[in-house]
Parts: sequence; C-alpha cells; structure tokens
Amino acid sequence: MTMTAVLKNVTELNPTYAVSVKPARRWWVWVVVPAIVLLGGGGYAWRSQRAGSDSSNISSSSLYTVRPMDLDVKISKDGELAAVDNIDVVNHVEGINTITYVVPEGSSVKPGEVLVTVDSSTIKHKVDDLKASLETAQANLITAQQFEEIQKSQNAANLAAAEVALELSKIDLEAYEKGTFPQAREDADTQLKMADQMLANKQDDQNNTMALFGKGFVTPSDVKKAELDITTAVNARDKAKTALMVLLTYQHKKDETTYQSAMAQAQQKLEHTRAENAANLTQKQAVTRAVSTQVRIIQTQYDEQREQLEYCTIKAPNAGFVIYASSLDRNAIIPIQEGATVRDKQLLIRLPDTSSMKAVIRIPESQRTRIRIDDANPMRAIVRIQRGTKPMEVSAWVSRISPIADMSQRWFNPDSKEYPVDLTLDFVAGDLKPSESVRAEIFCEHLSGVLAIPLDCIYSAGADNYVFARLGDEVKPVKVTIGQSTETHAEARTGLESGQDIVRLQIGQGRTLLERAGIKIAPSTRPTGKLAGGKKSGAASPAKTASPAGAAAAAN
Repeated sequence: MTMTAVLKNVTELNPTYAVSVKPARRWWVWVVVPAIVLLGGGGYAWRSQRAGSDSSNISSSSLYTVRPMDLDVKISKDGELAAVDNIDVVNHVEGINTITYVVPEGSSVKPGEVLVTVDSSTIKHKVDDLKASLETAQANLITAQQFEEIQKSQNAANLAAAEVALELSKIDLEAYEKGTFPQAREDADTQLKMADQMLANKQDDQNNTMALFGKGFVTPSDVKKAELDITTAVNARDKAKTALMVLLTYQHKKDETTYQSAMAQAQQKLEHTRAENAANLTQKQAVTRAVSTQVRIIQTQYDEQREQLEYCTIKAPNAGFVIYASSLDRNAIIPIQEGATVRDKQLLIRLPDTSSMKAVIRIPESQRTRIRIDDANPMRAIVRIQRGTKPMEVSAWVSRISPIADMSQRWFNPDSKEYPVDLTLDFVAGDLKPSESVRAEIFCEHLSGVLAIPLDCIYSAGADNYVFARLGDEVKPVKVTIGQSTETHAEARTGLESGQDIVRLQIGQGRTLLERAGIKIAPSTRPTGKLAGGKKSGAASPAKTASPAGAAAAAN
C-alpha cells in the first residue's frame, strides 16, 4: 500500500487528522504519518467501542459546569535573553589580516581592555617607509620655499634697475631738449655773429690800410696782410654759418632720436623685466606647490597607515560581555580565534551591556494583532529564567515588535511567519547572560466575569464550534461563539449560560456525538488544486477555524 493510500484511509477514519501530502515534497511526512496511523487507528477502535454506548453513561467526572470567571488572555512563548544595548566591535584594518590575539569568549571586560590584536608587521614597514619619504619631501618643500623667496628678492632688484634706467632715459631726453640743444644752438648763433663782426672789422682795417697806402704811409706788405685778414675772417664766418646749419639740420635730429630710442628701450626693458619676473616666480611657486602636494599626499598616507596600525589593537569602548561574531552567525564557517583571517569591516565581537536586558520571543503572525506598543501604558509580561530546579521570575514590559517577520526558519516551514518581540526586564540580576533560554508570558487582556470553558470541551467542525451540553439524561450539541482564549480556556460569548454542564471530550468523542445528533460535518480539508485567490498548491489547505481555540479543539 502506498503512502498516499495510507493517508487516505487515516483521513476516512478521522478527518480531524487529515494531512495534505504531495509525495516526495515534505520530509516530515515520513515521520508524522506512522504516528497519525497509530493514533487514527486507536481513535477509530475507541470510537467504535463507544458508538454502541448511550450518552447517558457519561460520568459526572467528565462534565464541566460553566461558571463566570476571570480570564487572563496571555501569550506564552519560549525565547532568549539579549542586551538592550550592544556595541559591535568591527575590524577596520584594510585587506586580509591574521588575528594574533583575541580575548576569551564569555569574558567580562572593562573599558580600554584589549579585545583583539591583528598582525601589524606589514603596516609597520609601510609606516617606516612613508616616514622617510615624508621627511625627504618636507626638506624639499623647505628648499623650494627658500628658492621662491630668493626669486622674489631678485625680481624686486631687477624691476628696480629697469625702472631706474627708464627714469634716467627720460631725464636725458628732457635735458637734451631743454638744455643741451638750446645751448648748442645759442653758441652756434654767437659764433656766427662774432665771425660776421670780425669780418666787418677786417674790412674796415683794409679800407684804412688802402687809404694810408695811397698817401704812402704803409708798405705793400701791409696791404697784403690786410687782404689776408679779410680772407681769414670770411672763412671763419662761413665755418660758423656751416656749424649752425649742421646743428639745426642734422645733429639735433640725430641726438633727439638717440635719446628717444634710449627711453623706448628702457620702457621695453621694464616690461620685459616684469614679464620675466612673473615667469620666474610662477615657476618657483609651481615647484613649491608640487612639493607641497607631495608632502600632503605622503602625510595623508602616513597618517592613514598610523591609523591602521592603531586599528591593529582593538580595545573595549565600554564594559561588556564578550560574544564572538561567529557564535552569533549560524552560517559562519571560520570561527573567531587566534590565527584566523579577517577582512575589513568584518564584525568580530559583540559587547552586550548586561546592565539592561531584554527577552526576545517570536510570536506567530496570527497573534501579532494582540500585541500593542504603548510607552505610557505598556503591556506587561513575566519572564521565567531557569535557575536550577526553580525558575527565576522577572517582570517585564513590551518595548518593541518587529515590523518585519523573522524568516530564519523558512527552510523548515515556508508558511511560518514569526515576529520578534522585545520584552525589557524591569530589573536585571547580576548573573544574567545573553542567550539564556527563557519562558515568557505576555498579558494581553484581563476579562472579568466571563463564561470561560476548557479547550477540551470545544469541538470545531469547519467554521463552527460546538460544545455538548447535558440536558437531563441526554447530551446535545450546542453551537457557541468563541472569543478570547488562553492556553487552557476560551471565552464562550454566545450559546451557553452559567450553570450548564458540558462534556470534556475524549479523543474522537466529539465527532461521534455530533454525528449521532444528525449534524453533517464539513470536510476539514480542501481538495488539492487552487487555493483562494487563484494560487495553485500541491497540498490541501486546513479549514479555517472560528477562533484561536479551534485548532486546539480540532483533535476532539
């Protein structure tokens, strides 16, 4: 007989144990099915035996009298302790490095205590090399700055000399135009006038000599001498006239052009000096900037490597309890230990602050709406921490519920969605450690004076819930509306009255009593195919129950 056939037989015997199966899809089927077969067979045998008995044979010990009672609606879940505040110790050394020392896990450390050391030999070599390069670059920078200052002084001297030369050329031109040339022209005019006067005097002397020669008072030689003096005077006058003409026509233009050219050259020399000074200074400044940039780059590299060297020794920023990162990560392959390699930005150690602790539990998605966050009036809880044979109870309050489901268990049950809830402890004992297992109860609501019935009195058939009330000598099904529920009781909102006796059901008894009352039971599973919303599924989907108690009561 195949596994599917076995399950089909079990379902026919007891639909409340119907299991949706698709062959070779769920490993747990091979574990659960044998148990279901045994339970189903046993239940069927017991039900067959009970079918012939009369309902009047139900003993008073199996009855429960409905009475008003106070009901504390709470959620009970297992969880673990965690610190409210954690400090993550991260490796900041670049590249891949080796751990040379690590503080033992579970140690309590003080601020400043060494947690981890990483191999720093390579970084030390880099620091030494960069220090030598930095000193050389700083010396080059000082030299470049000195050459720049020398160039500035030389530029100032060259500029001053060019400005003086230009000023002197201007003075020379002005001196010529206003002094030298007017004086030379006046001297030439004077020489010409003196030569004209001398010629006139010589002519008068010749006339007198000729008159005296006619009277016989002078000799012919005197006459010749007088003629020679006139010739000499004429030559002197012509020479003075030529000198004046040369001065005005040629020499003046030549000298004036010479002085103007000298001034123009001095002006050009000044402009050239300014441009040359700027070029030389720019060159020296460029060298200074280049060396300064080199110093800055090497200084940055040197500082970074020194910082990396400091990162090789990781100290505790605060007091805390040492937990290795590899202990927190289930998928960690390489544990945190001496000789292990670590990368940059890798989490090494977590330091929980054990002065403030919380319990972390995970609640199903169906119960998430029961949890509220209210700082003014927080939900209360009790956290039980196992201490030997007697657990230690600590009061707590609901401080946070994760907005996103924890999917870490999705490989085991893809349909399960659980939301982490933080319960902050009101006080912390000195010996509490993170990751300790706890059992927590969250008090969701307190119901006063409600009709509450045990969960084993409820039988769920599809969307309906039934209890079986004793009316005289008979037991009849009564449809009830279930409200809030706890782990043991559920609120019966409609269908029952105080003082009624109802049956505490045994396995399979609820179905038998319901069938004897002529109530047809709807299938508890859907056929394989499309689910609501049009999504296909390879397995049947459980029927929706009317209350949280329905799942617990379905076995009845």
